[in-house]
Amino acid sequence: MRDICRAANLSPGAVYRYFEGKDAILSALAEARQRQIAAFFRRLTGQIEDQAGRAEIAAALAALITSLGGNAAKEGLRLDLRLWSEALDSPEVSRALGSGLDTVIHDLSDGVPHPLGTEGSSLPRLLIALLQGLALQKALDPKVDLDQIASGLVALVGRGP
Repeated sequence: MRDICRAANLSPGAVYRYFEGKDAILSALAEARQRQIAAFFRRLTGQIEDQAGRAEIAAALAALITSLGGNAAKEGLRLDLRLWSEALDSPEVSRALGSGLDTVIHDLSDGVPHPLGTEGSSLPRLLIALLQGLALQKALDPKVDLDQIASGLVALVGRGP
């Protein structure tokens, strides 16, 4: 709360004029973070045309993976980890995160062709899990080579059937 008050240049009492409590603040943060993530994935789908094949999708994903080493990704992961842990105890935060995840999955399901023979939400869920896991690995082990992983993905996904 001290950090929030300091960042907002508000006293603790003033913060509660805008929010009912900690869960309401965290839910608002979760909703804002999920909007950022949804915009991020919309940019990804914008890079992939409707007729894109494996190679185009692999290249877009490779660019996304290499971006996980940047400072913006690190800051986002810090917030994500805090929100995920709060979601375990707060139904309000859990709902906010789940609703945002549903939006991202819907956007990816509509915007990305399914050249790997998958249908529905399975590929978007896999992509999200892959990116979250890689971001976490990079945070825990700075030696993780995201460029090498991206190259491996291009080689794997870019292959024909």
